[in-house]
Amino acid sequence: MSAFTLEARSRDGFETRSVPAKIPQNQQSEEPEEPFEPEEFTIGWRYVTKKLPSGEETYDQIPLTAEDLLDPQWGDQVVQNSEHQDYNAEIYIKLKNHYKNDPTVRVFSDLKMMWGIEGLKEPAPDIAVIPNLKNKKA
Repeated sequence: MSAFTLEARSRDGFETRSVPAKIPQNQQSEEPEEPFEPEEFTIGWRYVTKKLPSGEETYDQIPLTAEDLLDPQWGDQVVQNSEHQDYNAEIYIKLKNHYKNDPTVRVFSDLKMMWGIEGLKEPAPDIAVIPNLKNKKA
């Protein structure tokens, strides 16, 4: 059996844990592994399902591009450092306080915009200020 470590990190970056895992010898890829290139993963990564000739499924980790950030998919892992998180939290709190008495404006953080319009990307900005709401609790 081969062993590897899977690192799981919550989207907000606060919880990190390593989980040891073993792959039975008969499930290992017959293709030689390519060396891990950390600079490829500076933005983040996504796991993509790959079907083997045997019919089994495996997962390839592919690096995200800047374009991928404009329409993140469920399960994408985006790398953010603590300085980014600190700035984001500060701006979010300031905007939330600024608009707290305006019932037509709501401030969101890390929320995917599901427009429902084919062909239009659905981003998940760090912060979004949505004006002209009829129901602020929506």
